[in-house]
Amino acid sequence: MNRKCLIVIVGLVLGMFLWGASQAHADAVFNVSLDTSQLSVLHPGASFALDFQLNDGSGSGDGNNTAILTNFLFGGGSASGSPDLFGGVSGNLSTTVSFIDKAFLNEFTHGFYPRHAPQLRRNPRHECRCRPLS
Repeated sequence: MNRKCLIVIVGLVLGMFLWGASQAHADAVFNVSLDTSQLSVLHPGASFALDFQLNDGSGSGDGNNTAILTNFLFGGGSASGSPDLFGGVSGNLSTTVSFIDKAFLNEFTHGFYPRHAPQLRRNPRHECRCRPLS
């Protein structure tokens, strides 16, 4: 293979990689569950906060990335007060939180009361009628 042909092939391969990088798109869905019951046991009645950030990797604030957070369930707890929003963030924990990387730092902070400690009920009349295995 001659040198000119090799340069053309390398150029085409490099061009495909660069073209593919500019056309990249991904949708990712994550389900996250946090058990906050111990917070209400250790600090009854206290308010805590959730903090989320979307940082612009290029630093240009070009708005080419988005993130949407939905379906916050508190299992007996609740959101508290109004959220603190910075950059391209809108919404609250009661509805939907939307991020667009319009600034280098895009931050959302919102207080919440954790769920109450789970109650365990037992029937005091329950008896175990067991017999040894032979």
